[in-house]
Amino acid sequence: MVNSLPRLNDWIDCGIDHWSRVRFADQKFQFQAQSKTDRLLDFADACAITAEQIYHQQTHQPLYLSLSGGVDSELVANTLWHLKIPFVPVIASIADINQEEKWYAEYWCHMRDIVPMRITIDIATVETFWGRYLAMLRYSHQCGIAVILYIADQVHQLGGRLLTGLGDVNLCYPGFYCNIVDFCLDYFRPGQHPPGFFMATADMAAAYINAFDMNLDEQYNKVKLFSVSPRPKMNYVADLRTLSSKIEKISAIHATSVIDSAAHQWSSKQEVINSFYG
Repeated sequence: MVNSLPRLNDWIDCGIDHWSRVRFADQKFQFQAQSKTDRLLDFADACAITAEQIYHQQTHQPLYLSLSGGVDSELVANTLWHLKIPFVPVIASIADINQEEKWYAEYWCHMRDIVPMRITIDIATVETFWGRYLAMLRYSHQCGIAVILYIADQVHQLGGRLLTGLGDVNLCYPGFYCNIVDFCLDYFRPGQHPPGFFMATADMAAAYINAFDMNLDEQYNKVKLFSVSPRPKMNYVADLRTLSSKIEKISAIHATSVIDSAAHQWSSKQEVINSFYG
């Protein structure tokens, strides 16, 4: 399932009520806020309001959550769980290379007697879709998007909509940035799935960055803000390339033939907040 792609300079509407939009433009990824929030909410309140809005937009389609075992998706899972919003966790086993991270997803479900949807993605499966999905990434080297799209397409075929813990504005001290991976479902599967949780609303985006402690790096901020335990952060794309010569060859060709667009940059925490709030 590969949709026709937007042209280079097309803007793609993103977020609930299309409050933001993104596009590629000549070697640069661009973000634009079409509307702002007039309030700076407490982070927990922003999470709850955003989760409710995402759920009520689903109508009759069941909500699935990509539960990787990382801190972002666990924060989303905790929010949905505490609000008693029905959802199905999706746990992917990626060629047995994400076991350390996946353990946290399995443990989260076990402690709540939840049976997740499990997807096994072995090397042979990755080899069948890797080139097909990478062909879509005309302006990015972020090959991990291929796995996200594969999982999203599996959920779509079941009649569901996949929520992810994507969309967080990234800290690269002293500034911030975002890139196409944060909006990959908006861009490559428009209208099929909810936006990434952390950019779903201007309230969420502003509250998240406003809560950041600039004396801590990004991962320490998340552990503190999300009230979750620290854990490994996996880079499974590099491991996939070492396990399969076919995946390595396709990835190498992609890296040498495709532009890796620059990220959208903000110079400071206040500049980010001003983009979302005012």
